[in-house]
Amino acid sequence: MIKAKLKSIYKNIKRNALEKEMWQIAIRKRDGDTLYQGNRKGFRLVSNSIRYWRADPFLYEKDDKTFLFAELFDRFEDKGVLAVAKVSKNGRVGHFKVCLDMPFHLSYPCLFEKEGSLYMIPEGRQSGEISIYRCVDFPLKWEKDRVLFSTTGVDTTPVPQELCGDNEAFITTVNTEQDHNNNLYLIQADSLTKIKYNDTCVRCGGYFINDKEKWLRVVQDDTDYYGCRLVFNEVRSISSVSIDESEYLSVLPPGQSNGQNEISVSLTNSKEESKFVGIHTYNKSSKFEVIDLVRHDSRTWKVWAANRIKKKRKK
Repeated sequence: MIKAKLKSIYKNIKRNALEKEMWQIAIRKRDGDTLYQGNRKGFRLVSNSIRYWRADPFLYEKDDKTFLFAELFDRFEDKGVLAVAKVSKNGRVGHFKVCLDMPFHLSYPCLFEKEGSLYMIPEGRQSGEISIYRCVDFPLKWEKDRVLFSTTGVDTTPVPQELCGDNEAFITTVNTEQDHNNNLYLIQADSLTKIKYNDTCVRCGGYFINDKEKWLRVVQDDTDYYGCRLVFNEVRSISSVSIDESEYLSVLPPGQSNGQNEISVSLTNSKEESKFVGIHTYNKSSKFEVIDLVRHDSRTWKVWAANRIKKKRKK
């Protein structure tokens, strides 16, 4: 049993050694304007571990404390789990603890409150379902509450009532051979309807944002490659047949030139900036902002990990 497990881990390490991307979270304290208001400076990287890289950050505040939920991609198991860490008042992120682990890949731990309870609607497309989980013991214990819709939904996000009316609504993309996240769907009243067609810039990248009487939608742009940039779209209305939105601001990874209505994020450690080539999530709380960035992995950890596994197998 142990040898079989080690063999599986080693196989996953070898497969992941061929991957070019590794995601990493960055955080900053809110001070003045936000990212979508043009303030691009001061994001500090949160270190990955040998076993996990981290992406899809979401912030939640409870009892004057800030918690960071995220995907942890397990390089040994070759899948994502969801985890949470406390954020100190100065923005230091503590140790991540796994809060949801399934036999299939999990990511995008999108949280929302309803009638006094806290829910999570993560991406678990390999299960063939969009499922909602209810928190029964914050922040580590979650139970499956219901299946929202049976489809391979990706990055499902709740829609504010101001945009969709009193009925609960969500937007999502679908990942199939025929529909690779290029169409946007509205889920409402047990129905799934397409509201935006054939666009490589529709997939959600965080919560809706209410900014000075306008609504912004965080969108991943996959036009050139996965996560090439992040876009804030101004949303004017959402109906059962369409979404009326237009690009408000485009955000590029560090070190890229800025154009009209376009900025690139800046890190506290400028030496790291040239390593990053993409960005695909933004969220905020009253005290912090978080993003995730993708870099080309030097794969130093993979050499270290592979050697460790080889030594264990020889014992």
